[in-house]
Amino acid sequence: MDYRSTLNLPSTAFPMRANLPKREPEILQRWETMNIYHLARQAREGKSGFYLHDGPPYANGAIHLGTGLNKILKDMINKSKLLLGQTIHYRPGWDCHGLPIELNVTQDIAEAEKETILSTELRRRCKEYALSFVDKHRTSFKRLGVIGEWERPYLTLNPTYEAVELRQFAILVKKGYVYQGLKPIHWCPSCQTALAEAEVEYEEHTSPSIYVRFPLTHASIQRISANVKALANKPVNVIIWTTTPWTLPANRAVCVHPNFIYTLLALENEYVLIAKDLINRFVAETGLKSTGTPMGSFAGKELEEIRITMKHPLDEREVPLISGAHVTLEQGTGAVHTAPGHGQEDYSVGLQYGLEIFSPVDNAGRLTKASPVFEGLRVEQSNQPIIQLLDEKQLLVNHEKYVHSYPHCWRCKKPIIFRATRQWFISLEKDNFRDRLLDAIDHVHWIPPWGRQRIRSMVENRLEWCISRQRAWGVPIPAVYFGKSEDGIVDERLIRELADIVEQESTDFWFRAIENPEEMKRLSRLQELLPAGMTLADVRLEKDILDVWFDSGVSHQSVMANEEKIYPVDMYLEGSDQHRGWFQSALVTATGAGYEPPYKTVLTHGFTVDENGRKLSKSLGNFVILDELVEKTGADVIRLWVSAEDFRGDMTFSQEILSRITESYRRIRNTIRFLLGNLYDYSPSEAVAEAERLSIDRWIMNRWRECKRRIITAYQKYDFHRIFYDLNNFCSVDLSAIYLDIIKDRLYVSKKQSAERKACQSALSEIVVELTACTAPILSFTCEEVWDYLLALKLVEEKSVFLYELDQNIPPVDPELLDWWDKIFLIRGEAIKAIELQRKASTIGHSLDCCVTLETDDPNWKSRLEKAVTNPRGDDLASVLIVSDCRLGAVDPDSMIFESPILPHVKIAVLKADGEKCPRCWHYHAEVGKNDNDVCPYCREALR
Repeated sequence: MDYRSTLNLPSTAFPMRANLPKREPEILQRWETMNIYHLARQAREGKSGFYLHDGPPYANGAIHLGTGLNKILKDMINKSKLLLGQTIHYRPGWDCHGLPIELNVTQDIAEAEKETILSTELRRRCKEYALSFVDKHRTSFKRLGVIGEWERPYLTLNPTYEAVELRQFAILVKKGYVYQGLKPIHWCPSCQTALAEAEVEYEEHTSPSIYVRFPLTHASIQRISANVKALANKPVNVIIWTTTPWTLPANRAVCVHPNFIYTLLALENEYVLIAKDLINRFVAETGLKSTGTPMGSFAGKELEEIRITMKHPLDEREVPLISGAHVTLEQGTGAVHTAPGHGQEDYSVGLQYGLEIFSPVDNAGRLTKASPVFEGLRVEQSNQPIIQLLDEKQLLVNHEKYVHSYPHCWRCKKPIIFRATRQWFISLEKDNFRDRLLDAIDHVHWIPPWGRQRIRSMVENRLEWCISRQRAWGVPIPAVYFGKSEDGIVDERLIRELADIVEQESTDFWFRAIENPEEMKRLSRLQELLPAGMTLADVRLEKDILDVWFDSGVSHQSVMANEEKIYPVDMYLEGSDQHRGWFQSALVTATGAGYEPPYKTVLTHGFTVDENGRKLSKSLGNFVILDELVEKTGADVIRLWVSAEDFRGDMTFSQEILSRITESYRRIRNTIRFLLGNLYDYSPSEAVAEAERLSIDRWIMNRWRECKRRIITAYQKYDFHRIFYDLNNFCSVDLSAIYLDIIKDRLYVSKKQSAERKACQSALSEIVVELTACTAPILSFTCEEVWDYLLALKLVEEKSVFLYELDQNIPPVDPELLDWWDKIFLIRGEAIKAIELQRKASTIGHSLDCCVTLETDDPNWKSRLEKAVTNPRGDDLASVLIVSDCRLGAVDPDSMIFESPILPHVKIAVLKADGEKCPRCWHYHAEVGKNDNDVCPYCREALR
């Protein structure tokens, strides 16, 4: 007889093959139809809220893996909050202004048109471009399973957003933080715009390294000779070292440290003035030889006091020797070439000494006619001609190549320069602004904790924020100029009046007014500000725009406080580069306006890197376009990868890692499939109380509770990689390798309605519901698919897993029960090794072919094993070992005996089981085949 039809074999339509690229869009469409985000919020109405404010990505270019990682992390947090009983608030946003968008639009404009296109037309095209990418990005983010108010995103180009931004700017103007100044800033000649510190990256770069003579004037030589009597009749030169020869035309002084000791080093044809501690390095690097003992000993401040001047090496002007604390002994000679128009420290010391802030370099990075030589050359092109001229004038001491870390533009990736231009700034020094920022930082929870020190170190030494950008696509700096004056005026009342117009018409109004001054008449405050004798024809409007970090930085007001009436929010979550970007700009704009920090917690993640630790990028050929990856693997596999990596550091991505993640996904999916397959004939009304279940059933419930408690704690602490480990381990070890393997006999062979079968089904039903809910923030699509089957089985009532609420009142575990089973599974592990030895010896095939005998002289083990062997079927040691028989007694000395190194008091023998094989359950039993009994007694009872 074929007994297969009498078995309770698993039955489920839940497919083994996930086919995520096809199935996920179907689930996504259902979420759209049911409006899952708002439905989930309604289900949590009245509960405590969690508000994660979305940092706006640029509405530009294809989404890469790092952007997807960011959105998935936010989604996992939001969904975990939902399942833990909180309502959520997540309104996605986009940064729609700025250079990347304008550059891409400009590239598509014909060269002839670039010269004539109006700003208003360029802005119109930029807006269309940005909005097109908002739509593309939104589709991609939703495809990842990210839920939120996609129908109502916030866009920094919205007129209401721009109006609030201008009003926030007006507050800073009123408080006196905004000023215009001529000072050196980071400038990108390629993009032709100023850069904020947050927009600068440091990369390895090769520069020319030169030592240059600055000849002392005759009067200076006489003054220094008065202190050094033995000077021969030779020229005296101050030697400087620089890696930017192109800045020499802008030199206005040489700076020494006031406290360093300087001396005159005698060379064959000259004396050189140099820091005493750097003589050996100077001689080694230049190859020059001293012809005598160094003479004189001067502190830097003493040299300054005797009023030393030098001839400029390029144009014969006289430049002074000054002192400054920024000079170091790390490199060079201790005497620093000083160009106040091309360096922050040079600028600061230049102000102190009243030096000219001179920068003969234009927007494209070319030397201008103000330069004494080399007009029209780009700065990098001018290095070699300058070096050659110095050599011809016998002022070049040494020339080598120097590899060092050098600032680059984070957009075009090209080297940048320091260049003095008239820019708009927010001062961080006025009214203890910086100290208040540092205090605000200390009142925020930073995850990971090092984030606090990272942003503190960036703020501690920051003097100001350069907020002007030389572009057309953005929010204008609302400054006005009268007549020929180069001094712009910012006025709070004018800005607020402008904001009211912008709220209705967008900032396009300002650029229309630039092109058509008649529009200025609508600004009544502007006419009040007109100096006597001037008309609107004498007014120029500022063409620069606000730094886009200011745009996004004020989103805490434009979006959360103004529109959502939420301030501060619970969390900002972005990449670690935002300590110098959005986190900082949000804090500056909030603190400057007098608000508390805009966020309670800041969580940061690392960058995506390849297996060699290199950042994923197009230039390295390891760039990953997210849409293509999702189309190939499905979103849930990517989400599982995000959960598997510790996002606090850089996250490694490779095909090998993706393969391992895919395998982990299959393991979790197939475990859930097994659970579903064995619940096809189960009803919650048949549930067996936990106290009445077998001990092994109570053990798996205890193990699940331990796992669930760890998972909930990990969600609360945002330790997603720990959740991945716990889920993977519970599914592959506790369930698949142990419990599900042991209970198959009960599930398949027992009478369908037997109490022992319903007992393990009760455990499976509870676990599958909670396991699915705990996994849903990570494997959102798969768990929603599973939820449909749970609905069909009437195990749940909610229409979506995201409407379900996890019970956080987890009963305590039973330590005695867990300890009992720890010991039993220790025996099981050793017995499996013994069985495997017999299998390899071809003594047995399946484990059910054997009988295991255990012998021990340890009283504790003997007592434990006696109970385990005699427990009812399902809890007994034979069921746990999945063998036909298990006995406790003396082992046959002639049999193969396995002596465990872990359990030295236990001997294990594995022999062929007695009796015949039951054709239904495959267990061997002495009664099979006797008295016309073709099945074992257990199966005979099950078949009644």
